[in-house]
Amino acid sequence: MKSTRQFSICFFPASDIAKAGIEELQSQNEELAIQLANAESKRRELAAENGQVLHLLTDISENHNEYINQDEYLYAGEKFVCNDGSVSKSKKVCQK
Repeated sequence: MKSTRQFSICFFPASDIAKAGIEELQSQNEELAIQLANAESKRRELAAENGQVLHLLTDISENHNEYINQDEYLYAGEKFVCNDGSVSKSKKVCQK
């Protein structure tokens, strides 16, 4: 006995397929817009932090002596302005 199989094929109108595709693209677009807004917020946060660090480093380099010790680490020491207007690394030099 031969069995016959029947297949049913469903056809969706092209407009339904297009509508589903458009909805998927809109959903992806919304997700990307959220990611973009989060990235922009993070960029602003990092830019503000960078400005603060730059300000501190500028202050250190303008108002402190920088030197490397035997352990090869960079240190910032206080600048001493002597009565004659010269700048020194220590108070002892100014007091001479």
